[in-house]
Amino acid sequence: AATFMEHWKRKQMRLNYRWDLTGFEEEEDHPRAEYEARVLEKSLRKESRNKEKRRNGPEEPTNKWKQRVRTAMAGVKLTDKVKLTWRDRFPAYFTNLVSIIFMIAVTFAIVLGVIIYRISTAAALAMN
Repeated sequence: AATFMEHWKRKQMRLNYRWDLTGFEEEEDHPRAEYEARVLEKSLRKESRNKEKRRNGPEEPTNKWKQRVRTAMAGVKLTDKVKLTWRDRFPAYFTNLVSIIFMIAVTFAIVLGVIIYRISTAAALAMN
């Protein structure tokens, strides 16, 4: 797989040069919509907790500089501020692990079935 990838990269660079596409930027990868939604949900929960703490806590004096920083930070992507933790990703990892183990078990079962079939047909032919 690594050899194929290196060969493919080399061929892609050659074609980019031949077709004069060297000035074009590669497409950047955007996070999946589900990931963005989960991060947004998590950040909204965090903001609501912070608002509850601020309501119950002592009042902070308003500062124009802090307000400007907060409004500037609002323009930043949510994925830059909040990342998913291992607890958020555990169900997906667990599902992948169970799927992989199941596929390995199915493979072993098929191999065992082929071995038993060959032994039984060889025994049946030997009896005749």
